[in-house]
Amino acid sequence: MGSTINKFLNRLPVKQARVAVICALVLGIVFTSVQIVLDFQEEQLNIDEEVGHLIDTIKSTAAEAAYNIDRVQAESILDGILTFRPIRMGEIKDNFGDVLANTEGVVDSTPPQFWPVWLLEDQQSEIYFDLYVAALNEPVGSLSLLVDCSVALQGFIKRAITSLGTGIIRNIILAGVLVVAFQLLFPALLEDDQNCEAD
Repeated sequence: MGSTINKFLNRLPVKQARVAVICALVLGIVFTSVQIVLDFQEEQLNIDEEVGHLIDTIKSTAAEAAYNIDRVQAESILDGILTFRPIRMGEIKDNFGDVLANTEGVVDSTPPQFWPVWLLEDQQSEIYFDLYVAALNEPVGSLSLLVDCSVALQGFIKRAITSLGTGIIRNIILAGVLVVAFQLLFPALLEDDQNCEAD
């Protein structure tokens, strides 16, 4: 009986079934991981675009605050900027180099567990540009911002980890179903094989 089972398990169709289960698990994990990386890169581009729109929106008011040396307005502008999560720090100076306002947000940028740290490296960048008003052709001050995309990406990272975990569980369940189906069919296939040998 034992030799018959071993002979049956070594048959090509049975080996192919085992390989198919393993391949389904591996390919499922690989494809899910690739999709997450592509979505991650797209999310980065979206954040950069949103930061660009924000800067275009506040340029004129920041220039006005620097031109009028209005510290209250400058602080109000930076407080508004820091409500956008990727902005970690902002500073407005007048044309003499004096700081009108300097604000820094306190945000926990620790990456979630199980997420590759290398994907979040070099996510901080400093943006600096001069401020102009329509009446003058020379800068009236400057605005500098520290952008940390890793903070804004934390929500995406948590969703990605959940998606990857769900995909792995789904593939394991699928493999389990195939194994159970094989075990249910195994006795009948073994009996047919024995009958064929008897004939």
